[in-house]
Amino acid sequence: MFNKKLLFLLALFLLSWSMQAQVSLTFQRTGTTAESVKVQVRNAQGQPLNGVTASVVSTSHDFKSSGNAITEAIVCPNVNATSNPTIDLVFKISGLAEATQFNALDLDIHALNNAGNYQESGDKQPRRYVLRTSVSDNGADWTGWINKFNFDIAEGINTNGKTHKLWGWMSKDTVKTSGKDFYLKLNIKKGTQNQGCFFGISSITLKDSVYAPVSSTPLAKRLGIYYHPCGSKTSVYLTACNITGQAVSNELHYAATSDNLKGFHHIERHDSAEVARGGRFNLDYAAQGLTKDYTVTAYFDWDADGIFETKQEFLNDASGHAEIQVPADAKEGRVRMRMRLNDNGLEYADEEVHGMLNDFFLFVRPQAEPTPPTNIVPIEQVQVQNQKAYNIEGKLIQLKNHQGIYIQGGQKKIK
Repeated sequence: MFNKKLLFLLALFLLSWSMQAQVSLTFQRTGTTAESVKVQVRNAQGQPLNGVTASVVSTSHDFKSSGNAITEAIVCPNVNATSNPTIDLVFKISGLAEATQFNALDLDIHALNNAGNYQESGDKQPRRYVLRTSVSDNGADWTGWINKFNFDIAEGINTNGKTHKLWGWMSKDTVKTSGKDFYLKLNIKKGTQNQGCFFGISSITLKDSVYAPVSSTPLAKRLGIYYHPCGSKTSVYLTACNITGQAVSNELHYAATSDNLKGFHHIERHDSAEVARGGRFNLDYAAQGLTKDYTVTAYFDWDADGIFETKQEFLNDASGHAEIQVPADAKEGRVRMRMRLNDNGLEYADEEVHGMLNDFFLFVRPQAEPTPPTNIVPIEQVQVQNQKAYNIEGKLIQLKNHQGIYIQGGQKKIK
């Protein structure tokens, strides 16, 4: 009886938790203004969340009213990316329990053209946007949250099948409600390449994801298992990566004359260098295809637990040099270095990449013990040996040829 009751209470707890762990907003629009949009709030099971309401507080641009693909379920600011707009959408959720937390965001995005039809990726025209999100409990004081840079909202879209796409992102920063209203702001701008597109949304989902990269689990850390980041390959690639210096007993010299990676965004190289604990080495790289939106970063996992703890940033320079300190407590044996070329604004080693990742191995050896010097003569002895020597008669002599008593430095000696 006790076990059944315990299981029942546990089931209620899990059900309640799952309902609070996900909040989805969908829309029913009757006009072009923020006030014309009714927002439905549902949990992970698609059921209404009792006592929780939501609204569109404001929009910087009126919404498109109609079009072949535009329904009342889509909110689409009526502005084309070609005009370089700054779009702000603010949503308010009321009634969430205090300390409800979120670390992930999903957006169902519709790439639309001027006539309200869906764009296609088949025309090979990029339609990139930059998305910045921020949160607040009063609608005035904002905290930045999830950012997504230069993503093509028409990627993989076609009019005969997949007409829109659900995008999802996780953050290492968890946001919590304070028991007051919860505000979410979407700031949307044109990316580096956008041939013309309208940004439509049919759902917003806030989640407290229980997913964690495998490399963060205790077992994975103990075994040194690394997380394979999601992402997509661009035209950038490393043309050179070199590790040299006094602390290096086996240098690394990687070179590539062309981008022959066949679309793979993450490559694990077997090129390696051997470095000494506590020493310093030179890291030099060169890259092809970088623009102002890219950053180049080298990450190091000195304790081989699958987590990159330190990094060296190079910004967007096509080539770079840095002196890297090997920690005195670095784990002996094989550790990993990751070179990340990326333009989506995400800065952690294992986050989604839009560009290229190259992993190299470093072998850490003990710091060499200093070799004790040999045949060292005390300086006092050297000074004495350099003084003139005389026999007992006061004549200058050569010590190497003398046998018997002699005087040197005012002292009587015998040889």
